[in-house]
Amino acid sequence: MRRIFFLALLLLPRAAAAQTTLLELQPGVRVRVSAPPTLGSRFDATIGARKGDTLSLVRAGHASIDVPISAIAVAEVYRGKDRVAGMWNGVKWGVPIGLALGALAAVGSDSNFCYDACDPYYDFSDTELVAYSAFGGAFYGAIIGLIVGRHTWERLTLPNERASLLFDQRGTSTRVGVRVAF
Repeated sequence: MRRIFFLALLLLPRAAAAQTTLLELQPGVRVRVSAPPTLGSRFDATIGARKGDTLSLVRAGHASIDVPISAIAVAEVYRGKDRVAGMWNGVKWGVPIGLALGALAAVGSDSNFCYDACDPYYDFSDTELVAYSAFGGAFYGAIIGLIVGRHTWERLTLPNERASLLFDQRGTSTRVGVRVAF
């Protein structure tokens, strides 16, 4: 009995570290879960309830699905929209689109592209036209990316199967247990 107690004490810090990630899996949290035995592929849902080792996943228009935490292979938690990441995503899309449109405009014109009724002070060479189009694509892509944003998901580290802490909350009482598999 003492050996099991000391073994549990040795595994406790590792189990506690893994358990802190499981504390994020609470009702109301939006998750992206992959559990091959029960769900098959990736499943986006909201946690409706948590009972011990089981999550009840709720999705609009579908019945709730109960999934054991031990069956989950990958779990990600939704962290919201990130405007800066959206901006960089817009730049990544805007530069190639601007380059392509600038190249099409340069190929389509016979001579230098002129602006403002072909005033000689505003003539652009084909290279300048492509460069300005790429810059314009990056600028407008960044603005659109800031407005739209980008969804961010944080991947959770799931606990080790051999040792984990179990928390059970019922009403105002909380029970803590250690599960060790040999």
